Order: sequence, then C-alpha cells, then structure tokens
Amino acid sequence: MLPSFALLSLIVIAPASSTPVWAPAENSPRKQVVYVDGAPSILIDGSEVAAAVGPARTVDETSPMVVRRAVDPAFLQTDAAKAWLHQGVVLYAADGSRCETKVAALALYGWFNFVDGDGEEFSPMEVWERSKGNGGVYLTAELADDACQGAVVAQLAAEPARIAATPRVASESWRDVALAALPQVDAFQRIQNQFIYTNPQTYDEGEARRLAATTLWDDAPLVQQVEVGDRTFLMLSMARDGSCGDFGGALFVAWEIVQQPGVAHVRLRYAQADERTPTFAFADHGTGTVRFEALSEFYAPSDYDGCGC
Repeated sequence: MLPSFALLSLIVIAPASSTPVWAPAENSPRKQVVYVDGAPSILIDGSEVAAAVGPARTVDETSPMVVRRAVDPAFLQTDAAKAWLHQGVVLYAADGSRCETKVAALALYGWFNFVDGDGEEFSPMEVWERSKGNGGVYLTAELADDACQGAVVAQLAAEPARIAATPRVASESWRDVALAALPQVDAFQRIQNQFIYTNPQTYDEGEARRLAATTLWDDAPLVQQVEVGDRTFLMLSMARDGSCGDFGGALFVAWEIVQQPGVAHVRLRYAQADERTPTFAFADHGTGTVRFEALSEFYAPSDYDGCGC
C-alpha cells in the first residue's frame, strides 16, 4: 500500500468561537513521506507539473516496483513545486518527533504493482509507461540523507514552526463520555436512519433498528484523545465496509474537552459522515487554531483485473 501524495485530509478547528471545517488538502503545508528501497522521499505533486528527461531506471524491485526519471527544474510548472528545490525540510514521525534534512533533487517516480508475475520481463521504460498510464507517477523530493527514518509527513523548514501531537487511545472514562454523547450527534443519527430506512427489502423496521444499534458498524468505535498546545480533544471514528453492494457508512466526531472550575465537559466541535482518523494535530503558534491531518492511502496501480466479490 502506497500513501498518496495527497494529500492530507485536513480539519481546522479555530478558536472556540469559530466553526471548524474540513479545509482543502492543498492548504496544508505538509506532504506525505514514502520509502523507496528503504530511503525516505517526499511526494510533492502529480506528474503533470514536471517534464521527464532521460531514461527510466529501476530504483526498487520489490512490490510495487518503482522506476525513476530525472526532471529539468527549468520546466517545473508551479511555484509550489519549485519551492522544494534544494530547501531545508522538517520531517515528522508518527509519534510527533522531528527530523531535519535537505532536499537533494526532484525527480519523477512511477509505481506499478505486478500482481501476475514479478515484472522482471519488463524494461524500466515499460514499467514507467504502465505506471504513467494508470496515474502512478509523482513528482518526488529526494533527500540528502536517509537519517529521517520513520517519518510520515514533511514540510519546508521555512514554514512556521508548529506544535505537533499525535492522538492516543482515550482513557476508559473519556471513552464512556464519547459513547454517551454519540446518540446526540446529528450526523450519527442520519447514518443510523439511512441504514434503517434503505433496507426495507432486507429487514423490517424493528430488526433494522436493532441492527443499527448493535451490529451496524464493523468494529467498535475508535475513541482517541489528543492534547495540542493548551487544548484537548476527544475524537471518535467508526466505519462499515460498503464493498460489493453492502451498506456502507463512516463517521468522524471531534469534541473539545472544556475545563471549568471543578468540572470538565465536552463541546461538539465537528461531526461528519466521513472516515477521518487523524494522524497528527498541529497547533498554530499564536492563533489558537488546531489542524488535524490524516494520511490518505491508496494502492499503487496494478495489473490486477477482478472484483473479488
């Protein structure tokens, strides 16, 4: 599984008087880190922002196979891509720790997963063409060294410093609070009702209600908490696989834990019928804004042809 260069799902929770919204991923200054033959690299953008020059060569023979072509910096199409050339970068590991290094070069990398066979019979340029034809080529920043092992996201060192924190599994008491507050969340009720009232041919309403309350979701809700800056949040994620025509649904809820003299309670800050499990929370210095970001993942293009249903 290859993390997408995309982009990061992003929710911005501003100071308490403001309304949080999911912001476009391109508004995040951070990019995802991938590993090619064990070396960390940064996915900057799609292939359309650069022109490949010279031959393709294989840089990783494992699955998925990865090939590389050089780019001419003079023909980079966007200022955003040019901004990474030879710049200092800060990489974050999943635990929030930082590592600093420098971009050595930009190149185009193509991924392709040969399910039927190992791809050895194809030349690097043939692998390149298969990858490019299936949307698997990305502008990638190669780093000056391999020191930042374990990193998952990166930003330019010139970007403002931010406090990074990673969510952890919530304590049992806060988990109980989240589960007790869930039935009052409108987005949760909408999903429950969608299941109840779109399955009349399968269940009567009473049975549908029982299933919605007990076994609608594939797994127990994931409840996490995170402290970032001077703010603490409680988050709940849950999902049902909708593959092969089955009913599908997902939910992400974020409450802020508000401390008052002698008591703490939760205030709903965000709820959406979408599957977002943040990897990081970043606090912007001086603004009171917290950004939740979640790595998006996808499978590299492959020669697999089938549904599996």
